[in-house]
Amino acid sequence: MTIDEWIETSKLNAKVNREHPTDEMLLQEAEEYEQLAEWLEELKAYKEKEFDVLKQDGQLLYKQGVIDGYDKAIDDIEKIAEQLKAGGADE
Repeated sequence: MTIDEWIETSKLNAKVNREHPTDEMLLQEAEEYEQLAEWLEELKAYKEKEFDVLKQDGQLLYKQGVIDGYDKAIDDIEKIAEQLKAGGADE
């Protein structure tokens, strides 16, 4: 089942339970289905955002190429390249 199908199913279950409750338990279930649908819609919105934020090794990474530590890694590579050039020139 897709997230959209789960959202629609949850909303439908909430509507049926709220409109035709046979007991207090169905009203409680209606609230739970409404909450589930709300959470699923929020999850879907997060997944659809242009900037997906991921947590990895305590750093935030952004899919759009803005990566914490990226510039430092490039600087480190440039330093290593310079060291290798210097070492190669001395030989």
